[in-house]
Amino acid sequence: MTRNEVNGSRLLCAITLVCSAAAVSAQTAPATGAGTVVGGFTRWEGDLGYTRDTAFPVEWVRVNGNDVQNNLPNVPISPTDGVRRGQIDLSKGTTSVSWQYKIPDAVPFTANLISFQGATFNGIAVGQAFKLGTFTVTNGVWFESADADLTVTTSSDQRAFNGKSFSDTLRYVVTTNRSSNTPDQNADYVYFVNRPELGEIRVYEAFDSPTGSNTGSIELWGKIGSLTPLEFRNAQGGVFAKSFAQPVPEPSTWAMTVIGLLAVGAVVRRGRAATQHPTAPAGDARMGSRLSFPSTRSSSASSLVSRGSRARTTQLIRKPAPIGCKLPAT
Repeated sequence: MTRNEVNGSRLLCAITLVCSAAAVSAQTAPATGAGTVVGGFTRWEGDLGYTRDTAFPVEWVRVNGNDVQNNLPNVPISPTDGVRRGQIDLSKGTTSVSWQYKIPDAVPFTANLISFQGATFNGIAVGQAFKLGTFTVTNGVWFESADADLTVTTSSDQRAFNGKSFSDTLRYVVTTNRSSNTPDQNADYVYFVNRPELGEIRVYEAFDSPTGSNTGSIELWGKIGSLTPLEFRNAQGGVFAKSFAQPVPEPSTWAMTVIGLLAVGAVVRRGRAATQHPTAPAGDARMGSRLSFPSTRSSSASSLVSRGSRARTTQLIRKPAPIGCKLPAT
């Protein structure tokens, strides 16, 4: 067989193998899948009470209906504001977490709430966006931030769609209410700590909500490859979504960027200069190391020394000789 025939045979074998693998993959991997999404909260962390504020003597905090005393052992107290923060592990399968203050001889304040209800999916392809579930959020009375750890997992009879999961911390942030603010500015918000680019779930205060409610719902959408959350959609009630705001670069960042661009420009200019005025190649056997390329503006004569004899003086042409050429021996 000739070389061309061998190469052609190899190419044909490679194409056959690729087609066979694609056929097997098409038979084993379903084009679309169906299943369910389950979400569960595993931990809550937040303020367990003010110990130094006599005007607001919190007696306990209620988390998911369980009273938590603010004098728990081994829970540090902040030296700046006297806030005692603590962590509470939640039982497996907890789909919502609520928390509220209680002061002596008073009715407990309105509870704050975050819940997640997983969705079902059908006819979804790998990489296609679909609804993972729905968050419900209530803006109650609270004075510090609070965290809730959430894990979301898929369940399916099809391997490509089963057991995909992600875990993150939802942070509830309390805003300072001001009469000069708009209802949107007064709204508290929730966001994924490790995925801030998804934006914020904003929930209105009860006293100035334009919808008349401080509770609402919003959908979380994502895709399967690994399970990846993509965005919030379809807010209802007292909830709305706010897109992630890109931070404005600091002046020092702009300065470093300009310096970097100037440095790159200097390197490029030096490279062009070196290309336009090349140095002679390392010694030619006939010309030795004395050969140099004259400027295009030079019309002066140059002396070349040939092997074993003195060269006669010749008038060089104005155009520089190409790199690597040999001048005729005299």
